[in-house]
Amino acid sequence: MTAIDLGRELTAGPLANHIRRKAAQLARRREFGDMGRDDIEQEIRLYILAKADKYDPASGCWEAFTRGLVKRFVATLVRRQSAAKGGRLIPHASLNAEVQTAEGPVEAARLVGQWHRDAVRGLDRLSLEEQHLLATDVDAVIASLTPEERDLCERLKTQTLTDAARELGVSRTTLRRRLTDLRERFVAAGLEVEPSRCQRGDSPRSPSGPEVGVLPMSACSTPEANDVALTAEDFLIHEPAEAYHAKSGHYLSSHLLADFRKCPLLYHRKRSGLIAESQERPAYLIGRAAHTLILEGQQTFDDQFVVGGPINPKTGCPFGPNTKAFENWQGAHGKTVLTDEQHLTVVRMADAVRDHARAAELLREGEPEGVIRAEYCDHPCQTRMDWFDPHRGIVDLKTCDDLTWFEADARRYGYAHQLAFYRAVLAQVIGLSMPVHLVAVEKREPFRAGVWRVEPQVLAIAQQENEAAIGRLKRCLETGHWPTGYEEPRLFDAA
Repeated sequence: MTAIDLGRELTAGPLANHIRRKAAQLARRREFGDMGRDDIEQEIRLYILAKADKYDPASGCWEAFTRGLVKRFVATLVRRQSAAKGGRLIPHASLNAEVQTAEGPVEAARLVGQWHRDAVRGLDRLSLEEQHLLATDVDAVIASLTPEERDLCERLKTQTLTDAARELGVSRTTLRRRLTDLRERFVAAGLEVEPSRCQRGDSPRSPSGPEVGVLPMSACSTPEANDVALTAEDFLIHEPAEAYHAKSGHYLSSHLLADFRKCPLLYHRKRSGLIAESQERPAYLIGRAAHTLILEGQQTFDDQFVVGGPINPKTGCPFGPNTKAFENWQGAHGKTVLTDEQHLTVVRMADAVRDHARAAELLREGEPEGVIRAEYCDHPCQTRMDWFDPHRGIVDLKTCDDLTWFEADARRYGYAHQLAFYRAVLAQVIGLSMPVHLVAVEKREPFRAGVWRVEPQVLAIAQQENEAAIGRLKRCLETGHWPTGYEEPRLFDAA
């Protein structure tokens, strides 16, 4: 416990925010009417203080341990308060359930006022006067927009980003870039929505730096049509892959953690710049191109890749990739070059995913290449998810040579640990553990595609191992000792 400052943990940082958020949720419940939020917070803190000496770093990270304590103590508080109010739990029911009324069956949500729904979700709506002033300011900004920009605002009142992009005939990436420009216009006019006005507790924004604020709700969406999409846009960061990888010196990623699990010394030498990253192999190039085409669309693919090469007028054949002519041609285009054969392979892979009913469904709505940054196990972490949909969760696209052996490859390459890391870091931001799927497609005939749902218990085991590895990483950082994992003799059994 010497490395943990309990006073700071209970008053500032992720744990303190988690306690405040839980206390606020409990204080709104009817059975806690005689307890204020401050009283509930204090009881939770006292419980953690009493149990803190039970923490064992070898069994997991401090954050997971304390969140478990909070969860158990909150359940105890609910039982205690319910007993004091009559010896039973106050019944709960789904808002999607039908309720019999004089006019017939009605969904329960229609009988609950907006104020009650906001309270349950922790939202803090603007007053009527504030809404009127905001609407006036929004109208003034919209009046200054071009017709195309006003059309985009109107579309996003009722359409998702994917639907709007499809109707406008542009890629999601292009439309998202336009939306970012629009947001900057609203922010410049002083219309950035403060996180505290959207949700109590932690802001869903990334700790990496200032992010562009969301458009005022009256400008581009309605709560009924696009509330979930706005939330996803608020916490997902969209940035080029180069910008993401440039931050690897500060943030822990799933790939760096995999290096550490394999060999702490390998992790240390890579982070110290003592091991140069290997050049991109043709197989990796095809995988990267397939990811771009399948997840981000044809226009983004065309922006990043060019197909073919210069033709030798003497032979009528393309110049080789190691010739000066080819180098000059590539430099003139400023893009990654794919041969005709490589391009055909990528197109066949994209067709296979599109023709797979379940894969196409998973990738129909959502955001590609979304970045999340958050503190996880007291360590700054980042993830770049292939695909995220607020309803279906995380989708990771993999390419392989033979789908028959994909499950064995998944175990060999630690895909469960990678996805468990994604899910855990995302949960630090949204407070939910989302479903996880794998979509795999072959890089050669017959170009089969398949979908796997990763079981929660598999992810839970991998998450425990990830958190134990982060605990070991902290000790290595403190001691400066980076073992290989093979310091002790091992027993070899030929059987």
